[in-house]
Amino acid sequence: MDDYPLLGMFFTILWFFLFIAWISCLLSILRDIFRSADLSGAGKAGWTLLVVLLPLFGVLVYLLARGDSMQERELQEEARREQVRQDYIRSVVNKPAA
Repeated sequence: MDDYPLLGMFFTILWFFLFIAWISCLLSILRDIFRSADLSGAGKAGWTLLVVLLPLFGVLVYLLARGDSMQERELQEEARREQVRQDYIRSVVNKPAA
């Protein structure tokens, strides 16, 4: 422990958490690419290749080009899930008791 100072350990932990945040951001963008209905198959393949082959540049370009609509797609998906959940609850509640 004498040859690894406290500041070095702090920076190691900092880089580890930044790496985890980067992976989370990357997975979020990949999920958004494949969930997007307004992209064609070639567009999805192109964005995926750009994000995977050139990660920093690809993510920054994606966020600049399509970042505004990411939240809209997320809200639409959540509204759809809520509607399916409500429909299921109504179908179970309205069934007559056996």
